[in-house]
Amino acid sequence: MAEKLIPLEDAQSIVLSHVAPTDLVEIPVWQATGLPLAEDAVADIDISPFANSAMDGYAVRSADLAQASGEAPVTLDVIGHEAAGHVFEGVIGAGETVRIMTGAPVPEGADAVVKYEIVDVLDGDGNEGSHVRFSAPAKVGENVRSAAEEAHAGDVVMSAGERRIPEREGARCPTCGHHLVGHGAGRTE
Repeated sequence: MAEKLIPLEDAQSIVLSHVAPTDLVEIPVWQATGLPLAEDAVADIDISPFANSAMDGYAVRSADLAQASGEAPVTLDVIGHEAAGHVFEGVIGAGETVRIMTGAPVPEGADAVVKYEIVDVLDGDGNEGSHVRFSAPAKVGENVRSAAEEAHAGDVVMSAGERRIPEREGARCPTCGHHLVGHGAGRTE
């Protein structure tokens, strides 16, 4: 004898009538993977808090390279470098450049980054004291990630109910403070 099936909505109602809300827990961000957020996650700082380089290269003033070409390359003096743990504190002036690594703050005076692979190092090791040559113009903003490009302080970066999935969210949640409020493991009555 065939059993009678009930409509999907009725089955869902029966199941949900036996599920109790879980307690809210405050947990460190790195332990929240896969848990649904109980409240919106809000950025407490701009993400990123500063303009930064999108690749390894040289921070330049695009005006210095406006006329650069293969026939008339432009040579600049390398006056410093930006790397993990080392921030260039000066200002890039006319005829100057700074060697920069991906993610490093773009120095004052620079408005573009030219990738390392298309720059010729004329002397030295490419760092401070070297001379480098450019054979093409750079556009304002080229290879530069703007400050607050991902989110501004106060923006909701994840909504209540979303599950924290690191592969999808990038660096959004860690800027929301050290803890997130989520739902603990489910239970039935």
